Amino acid sequence: MVTIRRLPRPKGKALPIATFARRLFDTWEIGIPTLRGQPWNTGILLLVAEGDRKARIELGAGWKRDKDAVCGKIVVTTSMQPVAQLATTGTSAARSA
Repeated sequence: MVTIRRLPRPKGKALPIATFARRLFDTWEIGIPTLRGQPWNTGILLLVAEGDRKARIELGAGWKRDKDAVCGKIVVTTSMQPVAQLATTGTSAARSA
């Protein structure tokens, strides 16, 4: 999970969150490309731009597209909802982890 204050704003306009998430995912090489010699690439990136009030779940190419909704639901219920609950109570996620 990566939390940023705001999306980058080249030339004054916010970069689309999907574009920024993909660039971050690829630059950081999230996930492993192969497992036991077979294509794998099932990394997951959860990007939250707090000031822009946007979030994006970026999946590696190894996830089948029919799994997008399932992966999204898992990430939201296990990562985003608990963090949102901490935010509403004023508790830092880092302190409570």
